[in-house]
Amino acid sequence: MDSSKADEQIYWNLYNLATTQLGKTMRKKKFDKLLTKSVDEAMKEIFGETGARIIYYSLEHYHSLKREEIPERLEDFQRELEKILSSGAWVMVSKVLDTLYSNFELEYQNKENHSLANHVGILQKQKKRGSL
Repeated sequence: MDSSKADEQIYWNLYNLATTQLGKTMRKKKFDKLLTKSVDEAMKEIFGETGARIIYYSLEHYHSLKREEIPERLEDFQRELEKILSSGAWVMVSKVLDTLYSNFELEYQNKENHSLANHVGILQKQKKRGSL
């Protein structure tokens, strides 16, 4: 293979790698945005606008968890909800999951032994396989 063909092959390999990574990043951002929207909807439905703002404030100022970090820190989010809401946290987690599944036109099957992070991971894998 001459130098120009090798350079062209390298270019296309890099291009394909970059577009694949960009596609993954865009899908992740879209999923995270939908997850954040589901958390917002669930919080507002359960606690109202003011109550949701109070919980977000508490999460950020007392538990160092910002709203936009929730998709990346689901286990922390669930743990902090448990600190704030005690046994009522599961109601909130269930509502978030119900809303998220609904956004994918799926029915949420309440499984108390699964965490928010587990369910979100399952949805992400289904989405990657194209079954959503």
